[in-house]
Order: sequence, then C-alpha cells, then structure tokens
Amino acid sequence: MCAYVFSIFGSHSMFSSDFSDSNFQPTSHTQSDVEEQVQAALKLELEEELQREKARLEEEEKEREAQRKLEAKLEEGRLEREKEQKEAAARRAKELEDLQAEIAREREEAEKRREENEKKFQEEQARIKKEREDLLKQEEEARAKKQEEDEERKALEEKECKKKEDREMADREKAAAEAAAAAEAA
Repeated sequence: MCAYVFSIFGSHSMFSSDFSDSNFQPTSHTQSDVEEQVQAALKLELEEELQREKARLEEEEKEREAQRKLEAKLEEGRLEREKEQKEAAARRAKELEDLQAEIAREREEAEKRREENEKKFQEEQARIKKEREDLLKQEEEARAKKQEEDEERKALEEKECKKKEDREMADREKAAAEAAAAAEAA
C-alpha cells in the first residue's frame, strides 16, 4: 500500500525536492489532499483485495462444483453398476429357477414315462401269461379230446370186431348145424 501511495507522488527525489525548502510549511489543504489520496489508495487496494478474494472464492466454488459433479457422476456410475449387478443377479436367479423347473419337469415326465412303460410291460407280461395259459389249456383240451376220440374209436373197433366174431361164430354154428342136419337126412 505504501508503495502505491509513493507511486502517486512520483519518485523519491521528486518528493524530497518538493519539500527541500526548509521554509516549506505544509498547509491544511495539502494535508487534506494527501489524506484523501491515501484514503483513495487504501480503498482501491481494499477493492482489489476484495476482487482477488472474490475471484479466489469463485475459483474455490468452481472447484467444489466440479468436485460435486465428479462425485455425482461417480455416484451415478456406482448406482448404475449396482443396478446392472442386481439385474444380472436377477437374470441369473431367473435362469437358475427356470433350469430347476425344467429339470423337475423333465424328471417328472421321465418318471411318468417309466411308470407307463412299467405298466405296459406288466400288461404285456400278463397278456403273454394268459396266451400261454390259453395255449396250454387248448393243448390239454386237444389231448383230452384226442384221447377221448381214440378211446371211442378203440371201443368202436372192439365192438365191430366182437360183432364180426359173433357173426363168424354164428355162421360156423349155422354151417355146422346145416351139416349135421344134412348128415342126419342122409
């Protein structure tokens, strides 16, 4: 500030030459001018200081604003990453749930097919068993019928043979009787 005041009055030599006269006595007017100039210099310097402080505060505010924006951007990025992670986790959970449901459905269908196959197998076994039993029954019936037919045929043959024998015996007896009668008549 003193340097600024000094610059108002010019160089030191000039200032000293103005007051070199030993008889010089400053008047009140001159003192008033100096005080006004000093006050003006002080006011100017204060205004400059205020301007510098204002500029510094504005710069600090800009830096804080930039920091806030950066932090907001970082926070936004963090929230976005969290959202993406949650969505990815939800997708994975849904995929896992769908996969588990599909596995359960396939297992249920496989169990159902196994039960159906088991039922068909048992039905087929029962059918084969029945067919075998029916076939055995038919074979048994056929053997019994054949045996019956054989016995009937044998009985018929024996009957026919006895009839033949009886006829032959009767024929012999008749022939013998006729021969005896012829011999008596002779």
